[in-house]
Amino acid sequence: MATRLARAPIIDTGLGFRYYQYRPQSLPYAELEAHNIEWAKNIKPGDVVFDIGGNFGTISLLAASRGATTFAFETNIGNLARLQENARLNGWWDRINGFCIAVSDETGMVSTAE
Repeated sequence: MATRLARAPIIDTGLGFRYYQYRPQSLPYAELEAHNIEWAKNIKPGDVVFDIGGNFGTISLLAASRGATTFAFETNIGNLARLQENARLNGWWDRINGFCIAVSDETGMVSTAE
């Protein structure tokens, strides 16, 4: 059985999904992601979205709330765990697929910031 990560307030975005606000000092969702909200208006049910640098999952959540299936790629295992927890919060295990791997247009090894 999965256990919940650190306690964090649940934020209702008013956009059809909720998320755990892990960084209390962060801006409200609508201010932080206004450009993404506009972009997401073109997403239709059944679309596939690739979320490169998934972080806590805001792009994936936004896309899933519009009926898309997402593939989120996040190299930080802690962030990926939070992304998956946010997917679970909304009941979207079937729409949000998280992978702890880097995506690039080049083959090779690279160090990532933690």
